[in-house]
Amino acid sequence: MRSRVEELPAALSRGLKNSYWVSGDEPLLVAEACDAIRARARAEQYLDRQVFFVEKGFDWDLLRGAAQSLSLFAERRMFELRMPTGKPDRGADYLTGIIENPPPDTVLLVITAKLDKKTGDAAWARAMERTGVCAAGVAARTGQ
Repeated sequence: MRSRVEELPAALSRGLKNSYWVSGDEPLLVAEACDAIRARARAEQYLDRQVFFVEKGFDWDLLRGAAQSLSLFAERRMFELRMPTGKPDRGADYLTGIIENPPPDTVLLVITAKLDKKTGDAAWARAMERTGVCAAGVAARTGQ
């Protein structure tokens, strides 16, 4: 489901989804949206947060291993993927799979810069729109 950053609190009030995608060209608004998602996850006892920086050469087995292992400190986990380019390269199929079939008691937060149309039409992005919440196209607020 696509939503604007202003609609995110209402979406979060209806309950936590398994996956979120926040993208945009305004770092403060992206950060605020991510903070709101993290706060809701903490409120629902998703206390184990693991951050992955997806850059060229990223080892997708790190995420795969984390998704398949049990949490040591909390039952519920949050995986945060910081993927500036929005291009998972060789991990695209795995990312699509984890979005469509998330591990139990796990929330996935994908953070990207504002994406071009081609990247926004990728399989993982379409899967996210079908099953998760997308605050895509987060841009600077005008008229303030």
